[in-house]
Amino acid sequence: GSAPYQVSLQRGNSHSCGGALINKQWVITAAHCLQGTSPSAITVVAGTNDLREGGVRYNPKAFFIHSRYNKPGFANDVGLIKLETPVTFNDKVQALDYDYHPVPNGAVLRLTGWGRLSAGGPIPNRLQTINLNYVNYEDCKKYYPGPNSSVDIGHVCTLNKKGEGACNGDSGSPLVYEGYLVALTNWGVPCATGVPDAHARVSYYHDWIRTTVNSN
Repeated sequence: GSAPYQVSLQRGNSHSCGGALINKQWVITAAHCLQGTSPSAITVVAGTNDLREGGVRYNPKAFFIHSRYNKPGFANDVGLIKLETPVTFNDKVQALDYDYHPVPNGAVLRLTGWGRLSAGGPIPNRLQTINLNYVNYEDCKKYYPGPNSSVDIGHVCTLNKKGEGACNGDSGSPLVYEGYLVALTNWGVPCATGVPDAHARVSYYHDWIRTTVNSN
């Protein structure tokens, strides 16, 4: 697969969110993908680029949602899934290293996911890939001004031209820079309306991720 770390979080047999394998037994995703549901209600599908066929299904053992999720609103939208059984690595299933270095200005980030192709449109069966332009915190903040801004330093922003960006179903999906996981899709103004999308900055949550994985 072109993105062997990519997984689909499914309810019933329907794709609801994306995620990424960070080792054999842990998946990272957005907290809002896990909020209000239980591990038994979600199946993690790894090892396929097509939702209709292939892939291996894994059952979650436990969810871990950041304790400061949504405090304030839209903040700390990051969660972890521990799988009941470890995945088997092969050419279609691999873990993704996460990086704690800052994303440089001018970076182009690669987002993969099964998000809708347009607002209210269908979920594609084939995994989609798009290269997104990084927008630094100061510039992103201009689009979402004010003391109660929904953008904070825990976010990575991206902006391409209108019609290019994340959409519903991309939540929790990984953004990769130079082979490292740098962010997870959180939210945007659906969809690709010409203002930045916001993604959880993985480096900002490095300690939380490491502590959660090591102590569970």
